[in-house]
Amino acid sequence: MLNPIVSALADVAVGLETSFERLSVVPLLRRHPAAASSCITLDEALARGDFEVTEVSEAGQVPELRVINTGTSPVLLLDGEELVGAKQNRIVNLTVLVPARAKVPIPVSCVEAGRWNRRSRGFSSSGNAQYSRARARKVSQVTQSLASSGEARSDQHWIWDDIAAKASRLSADSDTSAMSNIFEAHHRAVRGYVNAFPCIAGQCGAVFLEEGIPVGLDLFESDAMFRTLFPKLLRSYGLDALDTNDVRAPQHLGLLDPRDAARAFVGRVANAAATHASVFPTVGLGETMRVEEGRMAAAALLLDARVVHLAAFELGV
Repeated sequence: MLNPIVSALADVAVGLETSFERLSVVPLLRRHPAAASSCITLDEALARGDFEVTEVSEAGQVPELRVINTGTSPVLLLDGEELVGAKQNRIVNLTVLVPARAKVPIPVSCVEAGRWNRRSRGFSSSGNAQYSRARARKVSQVTQSLASSGEARSDQHWIWDDIAAKASRLSADSDTSAMSNIFEAHHRAVRGYVNAFPCIAGQCGAVFLEEGIPVGLDLFESDAMFRTLFPKLLRSYGLDALDTNDVRAPQHLGLLDPRDAARAFVGRVANAAATHASVFPTVGLGETMRVEEGRMAAAALLLDARVVHLAAFELGV
């Protein structure tokens, strides 16, 4: 059977890039129409009122939350999506598809080191996803954890330290060391990135580049799902684009035309997936395919051998 990531990437073409300040976005367009998706996003599910995210118990556990879906549609939780409230803010460790009418524990990481007290019964969506450089590292950390223990865990102390360093660089310190405070402190500048990049017809994903250097890729089976989640992804990459003191990219990566660089990056992801992919069970529906090869880290949620969502990153960029 052909590798699902390789198949999914073979079915996309690159569109014309749009650039704003340090960030460029190259659309990924599907060559063949995909079937309509029946799943909805976290924000859509919370707005309907039939989806709830809570601590696993009154005492709570840092690396795990409970989601309760009483609705009739599966709910997609995006890798890195931020949940705020309850005892401390968290991010989702990997993309999860929560079945309809189901209660599921989900693996998470804390993004608020200085708080462990209840502010609300459950969680709400912050509208943000973990900033992209840390999201890249978390993908790699979760892959290593799955391989060694079968658990989708991150390096929690690394995440706390990285948030503290980013908050210091961007002058966005807070009493509880919350990642959300960094986004709030720079919300106008981040909104500029969100407003600068249109979602075009047929777009199912994007390659994101900083100063011409590919830093990541997100691809969805559903065009509608990508369109809904595109603003969160832009906030994630936009915050990193503001962080000009954290650029560690090899110089040769930024020399190509953005479309050529995007094509080359898609090719590197496909090649890495063809030779270095592993599949693990996951919570909810489907399974998770993980790719770790050199500086490349990628993760895909698979359902019936199809890619529901793929995230891929160049580490150290």
